[in-house]
Amino acid sequence: MAIVSSLLIFIFVVGQSLGVIFLDSRFKAKTINKGKPPVYVALSRILKENTNPDDIIVTNLDTWGSWYGERKTIWYPMGPEWRQVFFNPDKIEGSFILENYILAGEFEISPEETYERQGARAILLVRNQ
Repeated sequence: MAIVSSLLIFIFVVGQSLGVIFLDSRFKAKTINKGKPPVYVALSRILKENTNPDDIIVTNLDTWGSWYGERKTIWYPMGPEWRQVFFNPDKIEGSFILENYILAGEFEISPEETYERQGARAILLVRNQ
């Protein structure tokens, strides 16, 4: 009876652990880029390279910009005019944005450059002085 119990424990405990180690790790290896930074770190580098330390950044991802990009960030309003800028920055429709900001750049990060294998896109607007 002890042998049967030990065998069952081995099959259900150790067997499942081996499945996780071998099957799940193979799946994960196919879905990530080892040695590449997470997408938010890559975006933060772009932010840091294209802004000054004393700039205040309006963003929808406020924590990564301040932590990894070493910039002061605030959350931007989530109105449709701000979303439109992201989808079509060359044709800004919002009058407030059009009057107060200039398109400084569009940045793309390919999936091959990030840990998650997910691409990213950033729009940089600079306030008119």
